[in-house]
Amino acid sequence: MLCFPCSKASIAPTQPDTPEVISHPLFFAKQTVGNACGTFALVHALSNLPLLVKEESFMSSFIAENRHQPPLQRGYNVTQSETLKMLHDQFCSEGAQSSIDTGVEHHYSTFLIHNNHLFELDGRKPGPIDFGDCSENQLFERAILEMNTRNKTLREDQFFSVISLKSSESLL
Repeated sequence: MLCFPCSKASIAPTQPDTPEVISHPLFFAKQTVGNACGTFALVHALSNLPLLVKEESFMSSFIAENRHQPPLQRGYNVTQSETLKMLHDQFCSEGAQSSIDTGVEHHYSTFLIHNNHLFELDGRKPGPIDFGDCSENQLFERAILEMNTRNKTLREDQFFSVISLKSSESLL
């Protein structure tokens, strides 16, 4: 998952000159509410990395129940889940973002490798975006390159945050 400073252009709907938005077996949920990009990024990561999810857990049930739903319905179901709402509210109230206003907007998006291709899953986009061939050891470098390419207005003092999820055993 990547947290990055952004302009309105960097999170605007995909334009024709951006990489192709595809129909794909990746689990993708369309973000239907504001200020939930971190929750959607986490749902995208967990839903597409099954080793991170315990069998018979809330998340495993949520994924199974929504696997065959269209992205818009999945997004609606994310926002209607009482468990996800509670977790979102809990983490937002504990976080520092409510007390610090830097004037910089930030956005979360999930980047992952599927079938040796780099994909971005951003709930504000129409679907997963395929950036082409990519190996596991190129993931972070390529994801940051794609963000820099898209958002050319960043100042030198603006930084990215990377959240890496890797499992040695199931987490949720």
